[in-house]
Amino acid sequence: MIPVLDSAAMREADRVTIDELGVPGLVLMESAAAAVADVVAERFPGASRVVVACGPGNNGGDGLAMARLLRCRGFDVAVAMLVARRTLKGDAASQLELARRFGVPVSDCSRDGTSRLAELLAGADVVVDALFGTGLDRPLTGRWAEAVELVNRAGRPVVAVDIPSGLAGSSAGAAGPSVR
Repeated sequence: MIPVLDSAAMREADRVTIDELGVPGLVLMESAAAAVADVVAERFPGASRVVVACGPGNNGGDGLAMARLLRCRGFDVAVAMLVARRTLKGDAASQLELARRFGVPVSDCSRDGTSRLAELLAGADVVVDALFGTGLDRPLTGRWAEAVELVNRAGRPVVAVDIPSGLAGSSAGAAGPSVR
């Protein structure tokens, strides 16, 4: 049986790996992205289009890296960026630049509400949820809740990075909307 870590244990594992073992955060991001890309490729080998919904922070960075890796494997990938690109920092910003260099189409879905996200989801065979990860500690509201509802209503298979957005990593419960 594989142990499951709650949010606090996951943060501690990341901290130990980065601070004590000296593994750069970008390497952790690449490892997570490769694992998710493997799942998508194995479970949905005939997928015509994979849409990756990316949020702020490292979960969005994982999604950007995964989109690049899938593109390198020959998948038709589109990224729906739900935050302004200029707000990304650190490793997530590095992954955005790498995705662009590798020709991954990145749509800015931060300014037009969620209408562009809805368009992208309509053409998806598979959706990757890279909105929020284990660090989320509040119910999703506003445009985030709307984005989650759009993903759910799209009726496409969803692969989540870390944990479905909206679930609490410490209890696996949802105080508000969550990706299903």
